Amino acid sequence: MPKLYTRRSHERELSALRETYDGRIGELQAALAELKEENRRLSAEVALLSSQKQAVSDAMIAAGEKKKQMEAELGEFVRSEKAIAVQSAEKARVLLEDVRAAYPDRAGNARFAAFERRLNALLGGEAAKEDEMPVRREAALAETGGNDGIGAEADPDSEIAGEAEIAAEAGGEWDLKAVLETLGLSDD
Repeated sequence: MPKLYTRRSHERELSALRETYDGRIGELQAALAELKEENRRLSAEVALLSSQKQAVSDAMIAAGEKKKQMEAELGEFVRSEKAIAVQSAEKARVLLEDVRAAYPDRAGNARFAAFERRLNALLGGEAAKEDEMPVRREAALAETGGNDGIGAEADPDSEIAGEAEIAAEAGGEWDLKAVLETLGLSDD
């Protein structure tokens, strides 16, 4: 019976299979080395992105804390400045009442009333202060013996209607800064 395989044919077959598998193993090892290099590169990129993410997160937290701190400081500053403005306004009102009582003339009273309305509007107390105006006017009339410089025949409501004309006749609007400096209320 003839031999199906000879030793030589068997060695050739094994040699061919070995070459095929060695080639395939070489390809797989090259692919593995390439994947390891890509993995190393991606790991380094992930580490960099993670550190950047942490830096951004830390910056956002610090910015949030700084924002809260600045808002608190701003709120305190606004409250402080408003308190100073209210004190100055009240001091100006008292001085205006003194000036009205001391110099009761129609043009002056009209300018002071216009100034007082602008001051109240700036401080946001227009409605509340308008309610006090008749009481203050009556007090000023009592102090001056009923003479407010308008005359006994004048209607109190007509004073409000004609204040713009009176202010224009008396030389235009008052310069708020000059009035405050005159009254000693300016910090400049």
